[in-house]
Amino acid sequence: MRSLALLIWLLAAVSAAAQPVVDRVRFTGNEAVDGTTLLTLVRTQQNRELFSIPGFKLWLWLNNLNTRWGEEPTLLDRTVVGADIIRLQTYYRSIGYLDAEVDTIVAAFGPNRVEVSFLIREGRQTRIRRVAYSGLPEFDNPDVMARYFRRSTLVERQIDDTTFATDQPLTYERIGAERQALTDLLKNQGYASVVYDSVRAIVARDSTNPYRVDLLYLVYPGRVYTFGDVYLNLEGPGMGFDTMRMDTLEGPPHTTNGTRIIMRKEDEALSRFRLLYGNVMFTPGERYNHDRYLRTIRRYQNLGMVNVRQFSLNEDGGLPDFSGEALPVRVDLQTIPRQRIRMDVFGMQRFGFGAGAGITYSNNNLFGNAELLEVSAKGSFENAPQVAEGLLQSAEASVNYSVPRLNFPFRSFNDRDFYVQSRTLYGITLARINQLNFTVNANIRFNMRYTVQHRANLQSELDLLELDWLDASPSQRFRDQLENNENLDPLQVELILNDFSQQFGSNLRYTHRMLNTDLVRRNRGFYNEMSIETGGNIPFLIERYLVRPGEPLQGTIPSFTASDTTLSYSRFIKATLDHRRYWPVTETTVIGWRFFGGMAYAYGTSPTIPLNRRFFAGGSNDIRGWAPLRLGPGSVPNNQVTFNGGDIKLASFLEVRQLLLRNFLSTDWHAAFFADTGNIWYGPRSQFREGRFRADRFHQELAVGIGYGVRLDWEYVIFRIDAAYRAIDPSVPGGFGDKWLQDRRPYIHFGIGHTF
Repeated sequence: MRSLALLIWLLAAVSAAAQPVVDRVRFTGNEAVDGTTLLTLVRTQQNRELFSIPGFKLWLWLNNLNTRWGEEPTLLDRTVVGADIIRLQTYYRSIGYLDAEVDTIVAAFGPNRVEVSFLIREGRQTRIRRVAYSGLPEFDNPDVMARYFRRSTLVERQIDDTTFATDQPLTYERIGAERQALTDLLKNQGYASVVYDSVRAIVARDSTNPYRVDLLYLVYPGRVYTFGDVYLNLEGPGMGFDTMRMDTLEGPPHTTNGTRIIMRKEDEALSRFRLLYGNVMFTPGERYNHDRYLRTIRRYQNLGMVNVRQFSLNEDGGLPDFSGEALPVRVDLQTIPRQRIRMDVFGMQRFGFGAGAGITYSNNNLFGNAELLEVSAKGSFENAPQVAEGLLQSAEASVNYSVPRLNFPFRSFNDRDFYVQSRTLYGITLARINQLNFTVNANIRFNMRYTVQHRANLQSELDLLELDWLDASPSQRFRDQLENNENLDPLQVELILNDFSQQFGSNLRYTHRMLNTDLVRRNRGFYNEMSIETGGNIPFLIERYLVRPGEPLQGTIPSFTASDTTLSYSRFIKATLDHRRYWPVTETTVIGWRFFGGMAYAYGTSPTIPLNRRFFAGGSNDIRGWAPLRLGPGSVPNNQVTFNGGDIKLASFLEVRQLLLRNFLSTDWHAAFFADTGNIWYGPRSQFREGRFRADRFHQELAVGIGYGVRLDWEYVIFRIDAAYRAIDPSVPGGFGDKWLQDRRPYIHFGIGHTF
C-alpha cells in the first residue's frame, strides 16, 4: 500500500510538472472584434503584465521567489481551451457572424511554456432586411403603436401596418432589446400578465442572400387588467408591537370603480396617512400600468425615511393572481430611526497639514411627511507657514430643511413622470474662513434649491434663490504686498480694496448633470456637468426701484443694519463645463481624462464678480504641483498677485491608474501617473493688464504639473497620495526651455477619493 501511494504521488507530480505554463494568448483573424474584448470572453489566460508591458510579469516573478507572494502561474488546460472555442463561436453568432469558425494552435514558446493562438475566420456579418409583428392587440388609443414604431431603434421604413424595412446588423442584443420594449409596452397598456417569453422572435434567412434575414415577432399579450384595491402598511422602527391605526379612502379623486386604498400605520411610525396615499402614482380602478406601479415604489424609496420591505400585486404579498380582472397592490414599509447624531473627523492638506471635526443632528421625519431637518457644525485648522500667524482656521454652521417633492412654484410637476424623484431644500449657512491673502469674517448664505433625479444617469438642480452676504478683510501679508507694489495706480488699489467691502449678492443657477460611472471607483463611463448662473439682479432691482429710482446707479445699497455702511454688489453671468471620461484599457488599467472650462462676465456698474464666485486654480483636486488658490492668474508670480481669483479658467487632466496589488493588507493598491495643465485669467473688463486672457498667448501661460501617486482602494472609500512636479511654471520668465522643470521639488498632495 505504501508503494502504491508513492507511485500515485509520483505520477501526479510528473503530470503537474508536465502541464505547461500559458505564456501568451493571441487572437488572429479578428477584424470586427478587438483582442481586448475577446480576451475577456475566454478562460485561458496568461499571467498579468505590469502596466501591460509585454513580458513584464512582476507577480509571476514574485511567485517564483516565494510561492506565498504574487500570483501562481497560469497552467494550460486543454479542456478549458476547447470550451473557449465554443464561447468565441457563440459570441460571434450573437453579433451576427453566423458562419464564424474558431480553431486553436498550442505552440511551444520555451521550456515548459506555450503560446495559445485562437484562429478566427469571421465571415460576413448577417443583417436584418425586414421586421414584422404578429399578434399585437388593438389599443384604445391608435397612436400608441405609431409612437412606439417612431421611437424604435430597429425599424426604419414602414411597408404596411405591421411590416417594416430596415438594415440593421443581426445581434442577440438588438433582438432582445426589441422583445423587452414590446413587453414593457404591453405591461404599460394593461397587459400585466405579459412576461419576456410572451414575445417570441423568429429569424428566417433569405433564400437568395444567406447574409440577409427576416425577423418576425410573435406576440401573445393575454388579457387586460386594472388596478384593484391598494394596501399600504407602515411600521415603526421597532419590533412591530405598537398600536395600529387604520384609514380607508374610496371614491374620486383617490379611487375609481369601487376600489379602495386601505392604510395601516403604527403610532411609533410618527407619520401621517397622507405620506402613504400621497405617493401613489396611479389611481386604483384604472387600467394597469407597470411603469406607474414601479414609480410608486421608487417614490417611497426616495422619501429617505422608510425602507420598502415588500411590494407585490397580491393582497397577501404573494405572487400575482391573474385569474381575476383586477390586481390588488400591497406595499409594506418600515420607518428608519427618526433622529440621529453623526460625528466626523477628517484630515486635510492645502497649504500645510491640518485636521477638522464636525457634528450633525438629523431628524428625517420632522412633521410626519418625510421632511428632513439637519443641523450641523464643523471646524478645521491647518498649519500654514506662509502666514504670520502660522495657522489657518475655519468654522461653519448650517441648518437645512428639505422635503421629498417640488414645492412652489413647481408643485404641478410632482405628478409628471420626468420629475418623480425630486426634493426641495431650504438652507442657511454661516461660515468664517481664513485664506492666505484674506479672511472671510462672516459669510451668511440662504439657498432655495430644487433637485430632480430624472433618470438613473440624469440629474438637474435649480438654485432658484440664493442670497449671500459676505464680509471679508485682507490679511496683513496682503496689505504689505499692496504697499510694496509700485506698479499699481490709485484706481487699481481702490478696486482691490473694494473687493473686501461688505457685499450682498443674489444668484440664480441651473446645473445639468449626466453620468454613467461609479462615483467611487470612476473606472469606466463618463461624467458631464454644465451650469449657467446669473447674479446680482435682486440688489440691482432694490437700488433701481427703491434706493435710487431715476438716479445713476452706484452698485451699492444700504446695509441691513442701523450703521451707515453700504453693501456693494455685482451683476454677472457665469457658465461652466466639466467633462470626464474613463477608459478601462485592460482589466487592471484605467485612463481618466477631464476637461474643465469656465467663464464669468461682469456687467453693469461693477467690473468684477464677487470674490466667492470667481475661479481659482491649484490644489489636490485641481492642478497638482500648486497649493489651492496659488496658481495664476496668467503668468503673474504668486507673490505679486494683488487681485484674487479670475474670470476665466481652462484646465485639462490626464491620469493613468494601474492595479499593483490586489487585496494586500485588506485593500487594492493602485499606481497613478498624471499630467495636469491649465490656469485662470482676468476677464476683458479687468483693470489689470497682467494676467488678462489673450487668445494669442494664453497657451503660453498654461501651467503643467506631472507626477505619480498611490491609491488605496477599499470598497467604499479611496485614499490617495500624490507627488507632483511643476513641469512648466508660467510665472517663470523666459521661453519654454526656461520654464521647464525649474522647480524640481516634489509637492505632496493627499485626499479622499479620486482627483476626478
